[in-house]
This record gives sequence, C-alpha cells and structure tokens, in this order.
Amino acid sequence: MINYYPLYSLSDVETFSISFLDKIGIKHELKGFGFLVTSISLEVQHPELLNSFTSGLYVAVAKVHNTTPQCVERNMRHAINVAYSKNPKRGCRIFNNVKPYNSELITLAVDDYNLHVKIITNEINLTAIR
Repeated sequence: MINYYPLYSLSDVETFSISFLDKIGIKHELKGFGFLVTSISLEVQHPELLNSFTSGLYVAVAKVHNTTPQCVERNMRHAINVAYSKNPKRGCRIFNNVKPYNSELITLAVDDYNLHVKIITNEINLTAIR
C-alpha cells in the first residue's frame, strides 16, 4: 500500500504548483486550488497515480483533505471553470482555445515541473564540470 501522505518536504513542488496555478488564474480561496496543489504534489511523488485519476488520485487527495473523491473532482473542475470564465484568453494561450479537463491540467503541471527539475539539474551538472 502506498502512503499518500508526504514522505518529505514538498515545499518546492508546492511552490511550483502554486505559481503554475497562478499563471492560469485559479483563485487561492477556492477549495479546488488546494486540491490541485495536493494532486500535483502527489503526482510528482507517485507518478503511478497518473494512470488512474478516478480510482487513484482523487481518492488519495480526498484522504489527505478528509473529504470524498467526488468532492475533490467537483471542486477541481469548479476552480478550472471559474478561472477559465474570468479570463478565457489566459487559458486559451496555455491550452489552445480549449478548457482543460482536471487530468490535462494536472498532467501539464507535472510535466512542466519535471522539465523544470531537469533544467535545474543540468545547470548544476554543467557548473560542476567547469
């Protein structure tokens, strides 16, 4: 059984998640914002959850926040809908004129974070060689 509670400090992942969600325009005061931050952090920590959003990720986020998977999914969707309806141009630039599904947003955030980490790692390795 996988322990879905953070095994180590996820402050850098959470900081990245928050800035990513800010770029999209998701408001901090929405419950879905916290659920999205948690889901991105869990996806980075447990990539196998990417294959099963409904039976894996939503359940894990619900356990962390002491709620139901249905509530998690609904609040994430609501946060995305609010951000998209407030400023559709911002979302259009990122998602090619289509409002994203929860899974698409989370997957993009995780891929963006992984790319960010690879860039930082390569910069550190390059400076160590010099």
